[in-house]
Amino acid sequence: NVENTAESAEKPADLLCYTPDPAEKFIGTPCRTAEVADIRTLFDPPVSREFLDYFDILYVPAHSFADAVKKAENQPFPELAAVLPVYTPSDEALGKLLASLKKSGCGRVLCHSAGQVHLVEKYRLCADMSFRANITNTAAFAEYRRIGCDKIVLSPEIPPAAVESIGGGAVVYGHLPLMTLARCVICDGTS
Repeated sequence: NVENTAESAEKPADLLCYTPDPAEKFIGTPCRTAEVADIRTLFDPPVSREFLDYFDILYVPAHSFADAVKKAENQPFPELAAVLPVYTPSDEALGKLLASLKKSGCGRVLCHSAGQVHLVEKYRLCADMSFRANITNTAAFAEYRRIGCDKIVLSPEIPPAAVESIGGGAVVYGHLPLMTLARCVICDGTS
């Protein structure tokens, strides 16, 4: 939570979430982001300078964040942020992960639910909202802004005109996973 100071009282309500300095330039402005499933695609072999210059934020898996930061050290890289797991077994487990991310220098995380946003705020990290939250209207968008989300990616199921009227971001290119399963339905021998 942000302390109620004279400085914060002058800011619009949607800017009151804690935001580390490197991310402040993105508030309220268009931002190109990429969700990277495996950091090896960034470093082995290294991606092109054009790729890195195109994006403002690269979201990497939370469990790989510290390694990505080390590999990107001393290179002109976009802001690195962490993607939280879609599922964590408990708030305690998520809290440990967030503490580890904070210690590794993470300032921004991509969340998938309102519950994750509330825990992220406790660690004073900036929360962005994934398309997985299925935000499809202005009321949902306003609620996620109210609870502290900075960047909000709208549901890929809504038409482009709705994206414009709501005001969030949209997935415009890339791979959209249909579902996330804990067990492989092909290899686990039960199907």
